[in-house]
Amino acid sequence: MFRGLRKIISTFVFVGFLSALFSVVFILSERYFLKDLMEENAAAYRLTRSGLQGALLRYEPVAPLVADRDDVIAFLKSGKSRSLGKILNQQLSSLATEIEASDIYVMDKSGQTVATSNFDLPRSFLDKNFRYRPYFTEAIAGRAATYFALGISSGKRGFYYSSPVHHDGKVIGVVVVKITVDAIEASWKNNNHDVFVADQHGIIFMASRDEWRFKSIDPLSHFALTQIEIS
Repeated sequence: MFRGLRKIISTFVFVGFLSALFSVVFILSERYFLKDLMEENAAAYRLTRSGLQGALLRYEPVAPLVADRDDVIAFLKSGKSRSLGKILNQQLSSLATEIEASDIYVMDKSGQTVATSNFDLPRSFLDKNFRYRPYFTEAIAGRAATYFALGISSGKRGFYYSSPVHHDGKVIGVVVVKITVDAIEASWKNNNHDVFVADQHGIIFMASRDEWRFKSIDPLSHFALTQIEIS
């Protein structure tokens, strides 16, 4: 599986880590001479890694900031008042547009989406339950999380940033911010090197080559397959 890459990887590979979530593997083109690898490609790797890291870190503080907003806390405390919900939906929609996020949504303790920036779209998350998603299970336990997944409703790949909503020392809900990766990935297309991003299971979810996407670097174990199916 993925034999075409294995030959390239065995020639020369740079591996870097962006937080604990995922690794970026920079595949060096075989057309470069070995003497040029360390200088030319190391610089290209650093540039690609820095660009990706910057794009992702930009959104990291957003979920905690939204989770700390008075209107979010008031809405969850109110028992999901319709009037407060309408206002919150509009506020989330405006914020998503302003920061160029795909979606921003609020879930209650059961994992049900009770307010969302896409409330007026056919793919609205309203009333949908995402309690099975790792970003929810982590946040409802009081821990901020970052997670990559293929959207169930949208069918689009994205990074999900989640944060617990606290009130009086208790977690009363979860805020999630999603960004899509298409624009970042598209910027790699015209480079003279190939790059992919793989998750902890070795599944490639971003790549400069379309045919690499969703392939695995190594054969998946039964445990990995089970974890992917659950999430």
